[in-house]
Amino acid sequence: MVRKRSIEGREGPLPSTWGRIVAGAVVAPFSVLLVAPVAMVCIDVSRSGGLTHLGDDLRNTMGGAVAVALGALLLMLVVGVPAYLIAVRLRLASIWTAGLAGILAACALPVLSPAHVPFAAIYELIAVGVMGAVVGVVFWLFVRPAPNAAPPAI
Repeated sequence: MVRKRSIEGREGPLPSTWGRIVAGAVVAPFSVLLVAPVAMVCIDVSRSGGLTHLGDDLRNTMGGAVAVALGALLLMLVVGVPAYLIAVRLRLASIWTAGLAGILAACALPVLSPAHVPFAAIYELIAVGVMGAVVGVVFWLFVRPAPNAAPPAI
């Protein structure tokens, strides 16, 4: 990777690196749409004890999945991108740290929200963690460096 000098004389990543960061930050949260319906049905099953009213729940589940994706987008912009930039600076950026950061951010959000509703079961926390891990790993697939490239100086 070729580095350019910025106007102030500091080294910085190429514009293509920032383009990949922006693309990953926008696209990765919507990958939760692949996982959220299954996770939300699992959460409903854990609360009600079975699939008693699945037809009504599918409409609610898809609406809830879109809401989860928009929340994941906000969380990615507020927590994910700064966490990635810090990890790159500390040379800790990897697929594992991206997945772990996604899990921690997704699981901390419901607990720290002002409208905190206690989880009915550990299955709900696992479902939220899986969604966070998926978003973190998809983000990493966008921003990962080439195998022989030096890490960007941020």
